Amino acid sequence: QKSNACGLMAMMGSIKIAPLLQSLLLTAVYTNSFPLNHIGGKVPFWRQKSTKNVDLAASPHHRHNGSNRNLSIMRTRTSNTFLHAVVPKDVLIIGGSLAGLSIALELATVEGADRPRQITILDAEEPTNHRGLTEFGKTNVASMAAAGMLAPMSERLPSGPLLKLCLESRAMYGEWVKKVETLAQGQLGAKYLWQQDPEIKTDMEPWDIGYQCNGGFLAPAFAGDSVATWAPPKEGGDAIWLDQTQILEMEPNLNPEIVGGWWFPTDASVDARRLTCSLRAACANCGVELCYGKDYSVTGIDQSNSDQLKVLTAGGVTYAPKKAITANGAWMKNILPVPIVPHKGQSLSVTLEEGERIDRILFAQDTYIVPKADGRLIVGATVEPNTFDSDITPTGLT
Repeated sequence: QKSNACGLMAMMGSIKIAPLLQSLLLTAVYTNSFPLNHIGGKVPFWRQKSTKNVDLAASPHHRHNGSNRNLSIMRTRTSNTFLHAVVPKDVLIIGGSLAGLSIALELATVEGADRPRQITILDAEEPTNHRGLTEFGKTNVASMAAAGMLAPMSERLPSGPLLKLCLESRAMYGEWVKKVETLAQGQLGAKYLWQQDPEIKTDMEPWDIGYQCNGGFLAPAFAGDSVATWAPPKEGGDAIWLDQTQILEMEPNLNPEIVGGWWFPTDASVDARRLTCSLRAACANCGVELCYGKDYSVTGIDQSNSDQLKVLTAGGVTYAPKKAITANGAWMKNILPVPIVPHKGQSLSVTLEEGERIDRILFAQDTYIVPKADGRLIVGATVEPNTFDSDITPTGLT
């Protein structure tokens, strides 16, 4: 799960699922034939001190049924520990970042008989919606640190299925962003929306995602580097080579030693933090049950019984979903035998002096600079494999 340029492109399923992650985040779907008769309840057993971490927004399908007959397993108010319960669910999504949230929102808004009656997300990390816990604190959520580039061409992807997938995703993003921003504007999800740093002046609304698709990307090239020697695949769309004079006219503050560069007018970007927060809000407004905290860390998936899948959690609750979707990124290897390696990425954000500006995203051989709608510039990023460490290091920022 990389918090670098690959962080936010799309994966689409056969039902045209909303854009998710480009960085080859594997999403595994498990199904079983367990008869699900108790979907109306939320999380029947939890630590009382953890109840604040459960979004109790009811699905529209249960809000007005006037009955709690489905609550066959009742919540205890006397015990401070989880009872070892087996809790039936319709759809259970493991992982509450961009992939899991996008899948949940798509399922919650699908029309017709295929719409699940209840969707639940489990995530081990507490959600945050302000800078204090993302830029200067601890978080392992790559969705809150990614630069937010939607850039299959700037990434210089080779011809093949991944490039095709990313191009289709990029084309979907504009309409999908409008959907997320609209659904995020509701009372139930308001607590999840991004809280803007008061030091950064912006006219953006809390639900605005910061989608930018004007101006495209510039890939500056120095003599002999990988950008200068690369040729774009024909199926990639618009890619225009600019000579030194042309590229300096576009961005006068570039290094004069640049020999030219590629311009990709259709690549785009979003604010990854705002997108994550707006997706949480939209999911809550659409009746998705959001469960965050260490007790909801998934420790295993029991497939010993072919008729009843079980999902085990650190808090002691065992879930028996009709369908389970794993979307927890690099942590998937802890519960499934999949060849996934974590990658740590470090980046920084700066603001320019008054009167200075960069109009387009710059994506060179080893570095990118991403202007954001709120005035920040994101500079990154390292690619450090085989580590879950979330500390910022002096080496990483130089």
